Amino acid sequence: MDRVTIIPLKSVNGVPFGAKKEEVRKVLGSDYENSLETIEENKDVFEMEEVKKVEETFKELYKHIGKNPEDFEWPDISEFEEDNDTYNLVQIEYEDDEFVSATVYAHNAKHLTIGDNDCSDLELAKILTLATDFEWIEEDTSWVSKSKQVGLYCPEDKYKIDSITFGCPGYYNQIYDEE
Repeated sequence: MDRVTIIPLKSVNGVPFGAKKEEVRKVLGSDYENSLETIEENKDVFEMEEVKKVEETFKELYKHIGKNPEDFEWPDISEFEEDNDTYNLVQIEYEDDEFVSATVYAHNAKHLTIGDNDCSDLELAKILTLATDFEWIEEDTSWVSKSKQVGLYCPEDKYKIDSITFGCPGYYNQIYDEE
C-alpha cells in the first residue's frame, strides 16, 4: 500500500467501515501486524531468563512489604487489548471482527488523501475544514468532529497533529455520549 485514501464515514482505500476483517485484509493486503496475534505469539516472553529475574525481584519486594511472594502474578491486561492490523501507512481497528476505525500517524501521512484533498502535510487548518463541528477536547488533547467521526490527536501542541482517527458512523458518539 503506497497511499491511503479516506472518505470520512464511508471507507479507507475503498474498504467500507463495517467490513469484516477478512474483507479488509483481502483489499489492503497481508503486509500487516495484528495486535492480538502478536500478543499470542509473544506469550513465551514470560519464560525468558531476563523476565524470570524481574519476577524474582518482584517476589523479593513482596517479602519486604509483608506479602506472600507466591501471590505475585503478572497483571492480566487482556481486557485492554485491542484488535488492530497495523499496515505501513494506516492502523485498522476491529470490534467483533468488523472494521470500526482507521488511524494515520503523522510520520505516515505523506501519502494521505481525505475525500478529494491531499492532506499529506497534516496541516491543521486544512484538516479542520473537513467539518464545521470540530471541538477541542482538553482531557483527550484532541480535536473531534462528531458529524464526520474524525479525531485529531495533538498531545504536545493543540496545533500539531500526532495522528488522525477516522471512525465508523457513531464511533466518537459512543465515546463522548457516555460521559
